[in-house]
Amino acid sequence: MPPQGRKRARRDGRTVLVRCLGAILLVVLLAQNAGLVRCPLNDVSADEKAASRREWAEEKAAFRREWAEEKAGLRREWEGEWAAHRAEIGDARRRWAAERAAHLAEVEQVRNRWAAERDAHRDEVEDARRRWGVEQEAHRAEVGTWTRERAEHVDEVAGWQRDRDGHARELEDWARQRAEEAAHRLELERRSQGVYWTEPLGDPNCHAYGTRTYYSWLRDLPGDLNWREVCFNMPPVVVHGRTFTTPDKCERNGKGETIGTWYVSGTEPGCTTHWGEISAKECVPGKPGFRRYEASIDGVPKGTDAQMMCATTPATVERVQFDSPTTCEWSGWTMMGIWHVPDSQCF
Repeated sequence: MPPQGRKRARRDGRTVLVRCLGAILLVVLLAQNAGLVRCPLNDVSADEKAASRREWAEEKAAFRREWAEEKAGLRREWEGEWAAHRAEIGDARRRWAAERAAHLAEVEQVRNRWAAERDAHRDEVEDARRRWGVEQEAHRAEVGTWTRERAEHVDEVAGWQRDRDGHARELEDWARQRAEEAAHRLELERRSQGVYWTEPLGDPNCHAYGTRTYYSWLRDLPGDLNWREVCFNMPPVVVHGRTFTTPDKCERNGKGETIGTWYVSGTEPGCTTHWGEISAKECVPGKPGFRRYEASIDGVPKGTDAQMMCATTPATVERVQFDSPTTCEWSGWTMMGIWHVPDSQCF
């Protein structure tokens, strides 16, 4: 064999020997670790090792349970804090809603007073209502976080302050305009001296239940004055000992005469109608929970509109007070009042 071959053979032999020794040591270590072979350096038995492993496993499981319980406790604590936080947000929203409702109610009352005093400025009131409607477009979507909700609430409070400031300015404008109107009325009264109402004349027919129409003609009205303004600002008239100021209606006839109209109630016994026997009928179709009652209208004066008297005559049906029937219908030559009255047997 050449020298190079002998060297390679010796090297291969050493390699095989090292691998065999390594395999034997690995098997011995595995057997010792499994407790099959006792290690001379370690006098712990396999049973003790197994017991130690079980004890470690139990400690590990106990630790995991303890950690799980602690996590659950932390989660419950967090959920409680989150619920309290949400309740606080709900209270803030309800307080804001109450403040906003009170503010809107106050604005609505001022609007009604202003509309009753100055019908001539309805267009201006409508413009103000549209502006308020635009300002009320807020809080339409829920906010993701409590911080953002508080920021929006601060913005709303600032908007309310602007509304109050604007409302104060409008009140000042209204006061100025009322002063101008008062001055105009004084001038109108000064120039309309000598104008008077004729004796009020009652209509032979009734206008509604307990109500009769009275007319009076305006005399000696200067031609350069506005007949409508004079009509609505004249001194009062007296009907049956009662004083009536502003007419319910001012009109001009074909002769150019100005006529004031008053609807007088409470002193017209001749216009008091009553109901006949009120009888129960079937349940109202398409309206669950209601029964139909009907009765004829009696005591309608000759020539008076029976439909109007029916629609304005009050009644008590099954202990329920009605200012007027639900509807009125002709049944042959008889005008009938019809009421829809709640009835638990009609469900």
